[in-house]
Amino acid sequence: RELIRRVRKYLEDRKLVGTAITVQGPVYRDFEITLSLEFKSNVYNIEAEKQKIKELLLVHFHSLLGDNGQGWEFGKSVTKGAILKQLEKTDSILSVNQTEIKDIDANISVDKFILKDDELPYLSSVTIIDQRN
Repeated sequence: RELIRRVRKYLEDRKLVGTAITVQGPVYRDFEITLSLEFKSNVYNIEAEKQKIKELLLVHFHSLLGDNGQGWEFGKSVTKGAILKQLEKTDSILSVNQTEIKDIDANISVDKFILKDDELPYLSSVTIIDQRN
């Protein structure tokens, strides 16, 4: 709230007469990812690989760090293709058998997590199921 107050004051001091200023924080929308993966046979520490994948996805969809370090763009949807593109960076995966995106607010699985112009995604959890077991 302090940041919003400071930004509003800064803009108010510099605005043109008659210009209305509105400053508000972003709206975050929660979603979850569930992956069903088959790891290569030479991968022995499955839990470590799962953790690497979780961290990779959490950073990629982060509002400040995500989307290749530029920050996730307001209103940009989260797609299964974007998830799969990140998984391609991991050489421990033999195959991706299932990718699920869950809209937590609506409590449904979606193919594309669609956001409004003032919304940012918040990846609240990543579940990885190992198909070898």
